[in-house]
Amino acid sequence: MAGSHGTGVRFSLGPQERKLQARGTWCNQKFMANQQLSDYVGQQLRQGKNKEEIRTKLLGTGWQETDINHVLNATNSVQSSSPPLPPQQSSFTSTGMQQLDPKAVWLFFLHSVFMFLFIAIWIVFGFIAALTDSLAGTLEIGLLILLAFLVFSFIWAKLTYRFYRYELTDAGFRKELGVIYKKYVTIPYDRIQNVDIYRGILARILGLSDLNIQTAGMSATVGRFGMSGGGAEGRLPAVSRETAEQLRDELIQRARQAKNQGL
Repeated sequence: MAGSHGTGVRFSLGPQERKLQARGTWCNQKFMANQQLSDYVGQQLRQGKNKEEIRTKLLGTGWQETDINHVLNATNSVQSSSPPLPPQQSSFTSTGMQQLDPKAVWLFFLHSVFMFLFIAIWIVFGFIAALTDSLAGTLEIGLLILLAFLVFSFIWAKLTYRFYRYELTDAGFRKELGVIYKKYVTIPYDRIQNVDIYRGILARILGLSDLNIQTAGMSATVGRFGMSGGGAEGRLPAVSRETAEQLRDELIQRARQAKNQGL
């Protein structure tokens, strides 16, 4: 056979085969060049360069704009399809029902005094003055009533603190309060819209904070001495600053997770 010597046979490539071989070599080189371009673009993006700076620099070195745009678009698709970050471990640990800060007793007591003391003084002195003729007797009786009012307010503040509890359950934020009549409130996490922290004058003096959990159709009024409306379902008064910030972050995180699961 012509062209055969020893153990091998040599075949000459025709024009079509040589064209395909050259195209394959070119495609291989093109792939390697694009891979290098992709690595370079990724490195520049990680270093904080913007896309316009990268595009201008590559155009100046002779790269085709179509190749540059292709690599930049591919980088966008990879970044957008990256998996979400796992939820961060919470710094707030709940071990059942929690009480307010112990200084809440003084906050409740001072709030009662400021709210009712001046009104009670005018009513009591006016009533006593109408029944007695002696001014000295009026002052003595008034002071006794004032002392009794302060003692009662302090005892009531202690009881309010003792029976005011809260916790974060799997279902939502839960609290219970009330001395004579008990009230139980549960707010599902998917109903929470926002969580705010307020510090009125008395709260700032005592180093306390009020937590306001905003839900649809619920609001609390913020006054000079803090939030008013003790029956507001989303109000948690008299917690420490650290606890308020931890609760706010935890509630926002759980609300976001509950809404994402509901989609």
